[in-house]
Amino acid sequence: MILRLLVCGLLLVTADASAGEFQSLVENLVGADQGVFVQAEDGRVLAAVNSERPFHPASLSKIPTTLALLEALGPEHRFTTEVLHSGRRDGAVVDGDLLIHGGGDPYLVSESALLFAAELKAQGIEEVRGRVRVAGPLFFNWQEDGAGALVATIIGATGGEAFGAAQALDPERVGSERAGLALLVGGRDLPHGGMQRLFAWRSPPLRLILKELNTYSNNIFEPVARAVGGKKMVQQAAQRVAPDLNAEEIRIDNAAGLGRTNRLSPRAVVALLAALETRLADSGLLLREVLPVAGVDPGTLAERFVAPGLRGVIVGKTGTIPSQRVSALAGVVNTERYGRVRFAILNHTIPVEEARRRQDAFVAGLVRESGGVPLAYAAALKPALSAFRIE
Repeated sequence: MILRLLVCGLLLVTADASAGEFQSLVENLVGADQGVFVQAEDGRVLAAVNSERPFHPASLSKIPTTLALLEALGPEHRFTTEVLHSGRRDGAVVDGDLLIHGGGDPYLVSESALLFAAELKAQGIEEVRGRVRVAGPLFFNWQEDGAGALVATIIGATGGEAFGAAQALDPERVGSERAGLALLVGGRDLPHGGMQRLFAWRSPPLRLILKELNTYSNNIFEPVARAVGGKKMVQQAAQRVAPDLNAEEIRIDNAAGLGRTNRLSPRAVVALLAALETRLADSGLLLREVLPVAGVDPGTLAERFVAPGLRGVIVGKTGTIPSQRVSALAGVVNTERYGRVRFAILNHTIPVEEARRRQDAFVAGLVRESGGVPLAYAAALKPALSAFRIE
């Protein structure tokens, strides 16, 4: 696999092409002062403008972060959150504390907490005389400091808006009444004693989590990456992919793409897309299993490329920071003429709406001239969370 990744990087060590098939289209529609790199499946450069120049990639930074997480954990990895109790259990009452030990699951949400409460009730626990305590790396509702909200949902103070969704995920466990899930907590300071595990929550597989996070461009990527090595891990993974690029063409200071200092060149983005495809292929997966399909999946690309001939042809990732006039689009176009065409468009110094208009105009022209081929793909009918396990 390493050799294949190196080949992907070497394909991109190419100066800006003045005679690429789509060069004039890029210059006319995107702008000669913007950043673009377009490459056919056989390695031919179809267009390149400022392709070696590093620009702020915004959420295109999530492409190397996705790659790094897959390399570190594997696509089938499930984050584990353990629920334990201290003290003695007497029937429906725990004479001690309830401990929720986080494992860095980025997909713990209100529905998850309601399912925690439902499992406690299924095990016959109605009351905890001590406190509900949280330990370990724990995110809740996409926040790092969400422990209080998690506890509030388990004791019934919040979370009513998520009850219907939790019920749809597991109607037998959840039951028909929200009030029936509330755990009574005494809040007393009791001796901890030995800990006994009640159950473990296993998150959906990483590949499903990545698909949903990328589809909505969720910034929880930054703390999740930090839990397994952070920006250094992402930077190293990106540099391994394309070792022959100039050092300044890849700079990842925030794994989600926030802040002002991240930098990627257009050809670096294309190299990262190629490497991500290779990493996924090694596990029997496709790019569309971790990135959204334009015009088909919900989220950032739901309303783009929906015209006849465009819907379902592009798998991509957006990036936007309006306050910095940063807008980006990268992905793969499925074509008859050139096979899988990888592209990266990094706009700067122009308003976001204008940047998107230029991006969409160029990609639509690329599809039209190349013969776009829609993917045999339909959006998932169930949320990623439906793949949870309780053990």
